[in-house]
Amino acid sequence: MRLLSACLATLLAVSAKSKYIVPGGRWRDTDGNFINAHGAGITFDQRSGRFWWFGEYKTEEEPEGGGVSVYSSEDLSTWKFGGLALAPIKGHPYIAPGGVIQRPKVAYSPDTDDYHMWWHADNSTYGLLLQGHAVSSAIGGPYTFVDAIAPLGNWSQDFGLFTDYKDGRSYALYSNGDSKDGRDVYLSSMNNNLTALEKVVYRFPKFDLEAPTIMQTEKSYWALMSHKTGYRPNNVVAFRADSLSGPWSQPFIVAPLNTRTFNSQSGYTLRIEGKKKTTYLYIGDQWDSNSVWDSRYIWLPIQTDESKKTLELEWHDVYDLDVKNGDWKPIKGKPYTAKKAKTNGDAYKQEANFATDGVILTGIYGNDSTVTFENIEGSGKPQWVSFYYQNIDDLGFGDQPGGTPDRIGGAWQLRRISSVVVNGDPLSLQTLYQRDTHKGVILSTPLQLTLNKGNKNTITVGGLYNGFDYKGADLDRIVVLPGAIGMYALSLGVQNMNETLPNPVYPLLSGLNAATVGVVALAAVQLAEKAIRDKLSRILVIFGACAGLCYNALWYFPVLMMIGGLLTSIWDGWLYQQFLRARIAWKNRRVAPHELEATNRDLTGMDHITLEENTRQMSETMRPRRTDHRIEGLPHNRVDNTSPTQRAENPSQEHIIRIRVGVLVMGLFFASFIGILVARGQLAAPPLVLDLFANMYLAGTVIFGGGPVVIPLLRSYVVDPGWVSSRDFLIGLAIIQAFPGPNFNFAVFLGALVLQGSGFPTILGAFLGGFGIFFPGITLAVVFQSFWRVLRKRKYVVDFLRGVNATAVGLVFTAVYRLWEIGYLTPERNDGQSLGKEPWWVVVAAVTYAGNAWFSVPPALAIIMGAVLGLYWFGAVGR
Repeated sequence: MRLLSACLATLLAVSAKSKYIVPGGRWRDTDGNFINAHGAGITFDQRSGRFWWFGEYKTEEEPEGGGVSVYSSEDLSTWKFGGLALAPIKGHPYIAPGGVIQRPKVAYSPDTDDYHMWWHADNSTYGLLLQGHAVSSAIGGPYTFVDAIAPLGNWSQDFGLFTDYKDGRSYALYSNGDSKDGRDVYLSSMNNNLTALEKVVYRFPKFDLEAPTIMQTEKSYWALMSHKTGYRPNNVVAFRADSLSGPWSQPFIVAPLNTRTFNSQSGYTLRIEGKKKTTYLYIGDQWDSNSVWDSRYIWLPIQTDESKKTLELEWHDVYDLDVKNGDWKPIKGKPYTAKKAKTNGDAYKQEANFATDGVILTGIYGNDSTVTFENIEGSGKPQWVSFYYQNIDDLGFGDQPGGTPDRIGGAWQLRRISSVVVNGDPLSLQTLYQRDTHKGVILSTPLQLTLNKGNKNTITVGGLYNGFDYKGADLDRIVVLPGAIGMYALSLGVQNMNETLPNPVYPLLSGLNAATVGVVALAAVQLAEKAIRDKLSRILVIFGACAGLCYNALWYFPVLMMIGGLLTSIWDGWLYQQFLRARIAWKNRRVAPHELEATNRDLTGMDHITLEENTRQMSETMRPRRTDHRIEGLPHNRVDNTSPTQRAENPSQEHIIRIRVGVLVMGLFFASFIGILVARGQLAAPPLVLDLFANMYLAGTVIFGGGPVVIPLLRSYVVDPGWVSSRDFLIGLAIIQAFPGPNFNFAVFLGALVLQGSGFPTILGAFLGGFGIFFPGITLAVVFQSFWRVLRKRKYVVDFLRGVNATAVGLVFTAVYRLWEIGYLTPERNDGQSLGKEPWWVVVAAVTYAGNAWFSVPPALAIIMGAVLGLYWFGAVGR
C-alpha cells in the first residue's frame, strides 16, 4: 500500500513546466537540463505518434564533433532526452570527436523499414565536404554509420532533407562549398531506400547561400536559405515554385528588414497537419559564436499567401501551439514601458521616435547605472519576461560575416550582457544576452523569472562584462507573460506531471484502466438487459454500439440517438401494426369471414396495448436524471390510469410547477442552447471558454442512459479537439472511478485541464465543465415535472424515448471498446495502446467484471484492486 500511495502522490505532484513555445528562451527537457540539439531536423514518426528532434550535440570541450542528440515530444514543447542517436567514435575517419557532424536529418523508408540519418560530414578544416549516412531500425537510435559520400560527385556543405507529403519522395538539399566553382545549392532526389542520391532536380546558381530547407503547401514549394555570414545572423530569403524542378522565383526576404531574421539562421521547416488546419513552423538557430554550445532556438509560425505568392515569419514572444488541431495563438502579456521606469546613476531616458512611448532607456552600465521597472504583477510562479532592446554595437559592420570587413579599426562585439535582479534580491540575478541590432530596430530576449504574487514586484537591469565592457543594451520595454498559475486539485497534478512518469506508475495506471473497462463493460451489459424488451430494442442497442465504433464526431452521438427514437416511433406507431395486419391477412387468407371480423376487433385495441406496454418498459429502463420519489409531485414512469376524481383525492400527485411555467423554462433553455451553438459557429476563432462550455452544454443536453454514456462523449469533446491529452484523460478517468459521485463529475476535472495555460483561471474551467454538463439535466428534470403526466400519455413520446434509450445504451459498448484500445500505458506509449497487447490486463478486466457482477464487489474497491494488480505485475516482471 505504501507503493500505491507513493504512486498516487506522484500523480498529484506539481511541477512548474511551461507548455508554451518561447523563441530565444533557454529551453529545458523533462529532466530539467538545457536542450542541446542544434542545426535541428524534426521528424514526425507515425509508429510512436511523436515528434523526434535530432540536432548537433555541442559542448564547450567538443563544439563540433559531439555526435547527434535526440529528443522526443508529443506537443513540440515538452521534450524528453533520448541520449545520443549517433555517438562519435574515437579514431573514426568521419565521426570522430573533433570532426564535423552538422545539420542531421532523419527520414523513414517503408521499403527497408529502417530510419536513415544524413548529415554534413567533414573534418575540422572543412576539407572533405561529404554527406554522412547512418541507419537504425528504431527512430531514436542508436544509428550505425554506413558511409560518407560525395553526392553525385559534388561537394556538400550545409545539408537539408525534404519529403514530399503528396508522393512520399525524399530529396537532399546541400550547398557545394565556398570556392569560385561552388556557391550553388543543389536539390537532388533520393532513391526509395534513402540509401543514395539519384539525380539533380534543380540547381540554385551562384546565390552563395546555405542552411537550405524546403516547405510544401497545398499549391507551392518554398525554399528558405541563409546568406553565408558564418555564425553571424542575416536576412534569410525564400524562393517559390509550383514544381520542385522549377522554375523558382527570385529570392525575397522573409522577416522584417534589418531584424536579421530575428537574429537567427534557417535550418528546417516543419509541417503540422492538424484536425482543423495545417500550420508551418520555421525552425531556426540563434547562434552564439562566443559559446556555440549555448546557442538558442528560434521557432516561429510561418504565414503564406498563395495568391500573392508571399511567405513571412511572424514574431511572438510566446505562443501556444496545438499540434492536434494544427493551430496556434499568441500569448499576450502586460507591457511596462521605459517611460514609467526609474533610472539610477548615469542611466537616463532618451527621446526615440521608434520606441513604444517615444522614450528609450540608455546609459545602463555595471551595477551603478541601472533602470528599475516597478509595480510589476506576478503570479508567484516562474513566468516568462521579454526584454525589448536596441544594441547598436555593429559599428558599421552591418551583416558581414564575423564582423568583417573592419572599416574603422574597431572590435566587433557579438552582444551586450545585462544583469536582471528581481525585487532587489542579488540571489535572483540572471544574465540577459542582447545581440547587436541595426539602429532603430527593437528586438527581444526572454528570461524566465519568479515574481512574487501580487503587483509589488520590481525588476532592475544593469550591465555585465561581455569581454569588452560593462554596458547594457538600451531598453524600450519589458513584457510580463502569464505564469503557471496554481491549478485545481487533481487536474493540476495531472496536467503538470512530467511527460515521463516513474516506472511503477505505468502499470498502476494500466491496472486502473483495465479495472475501469471491467466496470464499464458490466454497466453496459446491465443497461442492455434492462433496455432490451423486444427485437427492435435489441437491434437498436447493436446499432448504437456498431455505429459508435465506426465514426466519432461532436454531432454524431446525438444524431444516432435521434435516429433510434425515430425508428421506434415509426415502428411502434405505424409500421408494426401494418406488419401484423399483413401477416395475419396472409395467415387468414383462407379463413371464414366471421373469424376475420373477430381478428379485426382484436387489432382495433392495438394502439392502447402498445402504449401501455411501452410505457411499462420505459418505467423499467428509463431513469430520470435527478428524481427523488420522496419529493411531492415528481413524475413516475408509469401510465396514469387514475380518473380525475381519484387524482383530486390524492393532492400529493399535483404538479409543483405549472405547465405554462415549464414550457417557458424549456423554451428559454433551448433558446440558450441554440444561441450558444450558433454563437460559436459564427465566430471564426471562438474563445476557448466558449468552446469548452458549448461542448459540455451539448453533452449535458444529449446524454441518455446513465453515467457510462458520458465517457465516449466527453472523450470526443475534449481529446479530439486537442484540449486534453489522451494520457491525462485516462489518468483522470481511472482515478475518478474510485471517487464517490457520478461520472458527470469528470467534467469538472476536464474543464480545469482544458483551461490550463490558456490565460484563464482553471477554476473557471472546472465551473464551466460542471455547470455545463449538470445544468441541462437539472433544468429538464424540473421542467418535465410540469407536463410529464401529459406527455407520458402520448404514445409517440414514449415510443421515441424507448428508441433513444436503447441506442444510448449501445453507445456504452462503444466506451468499452475505446477505453480498451487506449488503456495500456508504457513509457514509450503514454498516449495509450490496446489492453489486449498484454494478457495480464485482460485478466484484470475480467476479474473486475466478475467480482462486480457475481460477488457484489463495490466499483470503487474493484478499481483499487485493479491498481494493486497493476503494481503486482510491476513487482513480478519489472515493467
